[in-house]
Amino acid sequence: MKEIEKYKSVYLRNRSFYEEEIWRTGTGVEYYEGYSQKSPGKWQHFYGSTRLSDYDYFCPCCGESEDHWVDQGNGEGYYSCGGYKTVTTEEVQKRIAEFETRRKGDDNYVVEYREK
Repeated sequence: MKEIEKYKSVYLRNRSFYEEEIWRTGTGVEYYEGYSQKSPGKWQHFYGSTRLSDYDYFCPCCGESEDHWVDQGNGEGYYSCGGYKTVTTEEVQKRIAEFETRRKGDDNYVVEYREK
């Protein structure tokens, strides 16, 4: 298992909807699930997309295409879905292993590690 503590973030990328030839026209999209290291052993779990225009909103906390942000005014608010989840390094490693096992041999699914 890869030692991930040396990385700032890890992305599990789904490129099955991404096509290079149509990306240039604005119709290709890539989805991802990510983990950002906040402190030793603790990671913030999030979701995203390379292009959000297909959706009215894309919740970065749960990955649903719904607006979960509750604005309380003055720039304050919260996510009604519960907000970002914090997970352990072991949980991230387990998720990476599951992702790689399920997607083995399919180049549309990529694990990307970003240095600190």
